[in-house]
Amino acid sequence: VIDANTQEIKQGGKRRGANMAILRIDHPDIVKFIKMKTKDNGTLTNFNISVAVTNAFMEKLQKYPNENFDTIFNEAKFNVLKENDSWVVSDIGADVYTNVEIWDMIAESAWTCADPGIVFIDRINAQMPASYLNGKTIIRATNPCGEQPLPDYGSCNLVAINLGNFISEEAVDWDELKKATTYAYRLAEAVIDNNVYPVKAIDKYSNSYRNVGIGVMGYADACCMLGLKYGSDDALEFADEIMRFIYKWSF
Repeated sequence: VIDANTQEIKQGGKRRGANMAILRIDHPDIVKFIKMKTKDNGTLTNFNISVAVTNAFMEKLQKYPNENFDTIFNEAKFNVLKENDSWVVSDIGADVYTNVEIWDMIAESAWTCADPGIVFIDRINAQMPASYLNGKTIIRATNPCGEQPLPDYGSCNLVAINLGNFISEEAVDWDELKKATTYAYRLAEAVIDNNVYPVKAIDKYSNSYRNVGIGVMGYADACCMLGLKYGSDDALEFADEIMRFIYKWSF
């Protein structure tokens, strides 16, 4: 239903919407989810899908690749055994897969139709910068492009600076880039303050966490203008220098 609505309701009547669907790898329906786009061509055309891969699964994949794959509980539908305060289940009448077969299934589908991707959800939660604000905050998903893992009802204003506009005579105009960075940050902050939030939970989150993201575009153009080969060590050092500079002046 969401996919169909997204297709019909477009931004400005032209720009297609985008959704992200992420399911934990230990969910009982994970096999159906992995095969969703390969089984029925055209399903979820307005969605990216990814599997939230846990540390526990990766450890089992490495140590016990040929052991049967386990999912988390659904007591009404599954035979349930309690082990160490977690629920290990066996689907009644379902096909049995090994850990490595699940991993290969993900890889085959990604090769066939570019979905699903994988999200290392435990690492994301362990490295969440704002975890100190709420110890119970859990990140379950990301935005469609994957660069913004946020808690439930999270939002983030993204601003892009065109690096190609700050190269003059084969050198970076650092003063102008500084001005643009501080302006971009104030712009993103203003969006938080002046936005109209249709959902109260998003309003509360946005004004409490105040997530903003300042990125770049035109990096390849900037490299060409500076005589740097894209992907070279010098180009990577340039990228590092640029982002450190933008981080410094984002306030």
